Amino acid sequence: MSFPRVPFDTPYFDPTGLGFQPPKLTGLAWRAFTIVTICFDPQEREALFINADGYAVPLEPHPYELRRLLERAIAHGYGQVCGTGQFAMKPGRISALQSSGQLKRWVVYHLEQPAHYANEPTAWHAYVESDLAEERRAAEATADAVAHLVRVPWQETPAPCAARVVEERRAELMAQYRRRKADNDAVNAWLRGDAPSAPLLQALAS
Repeated sequence: MSFPRVPFDTPYFDPTGLGFQPPKLTGLAWRAFTIVTICFDPQEREALFINADGYAVPLEPHPYELRRLLERAIAHGYGQVCGTGQFAMKPGRISALQSSGQLKRWVVYHLEQPAHYANEPTAWHAYVESDLAEERRAAEATADAVAHLVRVPWQETPAPCAARVVEERRAELMAQYRRRKADNDAVNAWLRGDAPSAPLLQALAS
């Protein structure tokens, strides 16, 4: 089977611009945006991408470059497809593939997942505390350096100054968490079919 030239050279193209991506093994990732499973028919070069919550994601596979991502798989399944939501393969088509013997061509590739997701409260708490510890060390070092250069009567001592910086950073991180969690939940709702359009597309249209 021949394929037309595609206008991108990555394993897949994300037409939504929402930022779906393979698992990040360092740092924290959000479940709705993380691709953890790929269902692939090597004969037709058709692929389904599944996020960490099991919803199919609307990505366009590159028929040849996709191999770069499939090679990262740590486990495989054969003769099956998976994924739920409005972009998943419809039950009628699965039944047709099954009855025609074509379902057995499909391979499921499971990618290595990160140890933790930002959606997990304990993981987010650990991330925040690690970030704040680094922020505290940097603020205290800066305050000490300034204190040795000049001292004025109204200048804060290093400890209160560092505490203020840390609390400001904590508030910034929590605001970031609320935004990202709202995005995560909205994207999953859209993937399920509970929202009329992708959040980013809704924002652009408003």
